Amino acid sequence: MKPIWRAGGLVFLGLLSWIPFVWAVNHPTHQPSPAVVAPNADVDQLIKRSDSLVARKLFDDAIEVLKQCIELSPRDATLYNRLGVAYHRKQDFRDAEVNYKKAIKLNPVYAEAYNNLGTIAFTQKKYGRAVKYYEKALKIRPEAATTHYNLGSAFFSQQKYDKAFTEYQLALKMDPDLIEHISATGSMVRTAAFNQSKYHFYMAKIFALMGDNNRAIDYLTRAFEEGFKETDLLYNDKAFATLIKDEKFSRLIQNPPKPIE
Repeated sequence: MKPIWRAGGLVFLGLLSWIPFVWAVNHPTHQPSPAVVAPNADVDQLIKRSDSLVARKLFDDAIEVLKQCIELSPRDATLYNRLGVAYHRKQDFRDAEVNYKKAIKLNPVYAEAYNNLGTIAFTQKKYGRAVKYYEKALKIRPEAATTHYNLGSAFFSQQKYDKAFTEYQLALKMDPDLIEHISATGSMVRTAAFNQSKYHFYMAKIFALMGDNNRAIDYLTRAFEEGFKETDLLYNDKAFATLIKDEKFSRLIQNPPKPIE
């Protein structure tokens, strides 16, 4: 798994044992509250430098640069959020949480910071707390596909599969390429406790409902690789009514991949 840092945030890429979660830094359309002071040119240059340092995994150096930014613009909520992300990448969840909360104190409607707090809670397997943070973020920005996806994963970890399915479906209707593409802000959080075959089955179901047979087949293939055996669900669930007529589906069922050990 390789992390990718971009100006707007960070992304980890992965397929099977990793579930994407956004560590948002600053959404392009985010309108800061009056408490946020626009950074000056010096701060802009320092931010670019911190981005470069994070990309090279020099987190301590990035943290020091971001602290310099905050000295120059102490009322900028986005800088505390960025600092939180740098600590987050360093696996220093305590300091990450402190800075996300400072960002929210300066800007109480900072949806991205709430989302990031949810990600910390998720990492700590505090799924109920994660749900609360994600729901707060969505009250502020209900159109945030990635936060719907995050909320779905939190529900999935609680084995609330119907709720998870609803959130995943909302997220992928908003952005069908959400999982595959590298968004402006994003990350991956390891979720070893996930039932990967069930997760991939639900992803296949969503894409089947959307009429995207290629992606549905792709996720079913992954489900089989993770030990999925409940093929009767595919024939009994109306969501797959069109997919089962696809020639590629027939080939997959006739010759499913062996589970990966």
